[in-house]
Amino acid sequence: MNGDGDDFCFLSGEDGTAVPFLAAGGAGCISVTANVAPRMCSDMQQKWREGDILGCMELQDRLTPLHSALFCEASPGPVKFAASLLGRCRSEARLPITEIADESKDKVRNALVIVGLLN
Repeated sequence: MNGDGDDFCFLSGEDGTAVPFLAAGGAGCISVTANVAPRMCSDMQQKWREGDILGCMELQDRLTPLHSALFCEASPGPVKFAASLLGRCRSEARLPITEIADESKDKVRNALVIVGLLN
């Protein structure tokens, strides 16, 4: 069944493989990256639906460093830190979740700059 079926919807749970999943007939992605780059993730999915495969792949390539950085430690630590850099929340976490390491913070910050979400 393809992603257009009415009785069942196949969704990826892995941002890094969202486009190959669409190519295999999937309908979309339950995305971690969309928490910090919602427009880009939405545009990528829309470009696929419109048949703009090149545009979809360009966005996926642009988002790849962010996908990787948001999984440099256990979720939701990296995405929470990224959201804090974008002014959406504070980076503090309650146990059993802890703040991510300084090295991971650098990875997340750098990925946001590469993607164009942070100066």
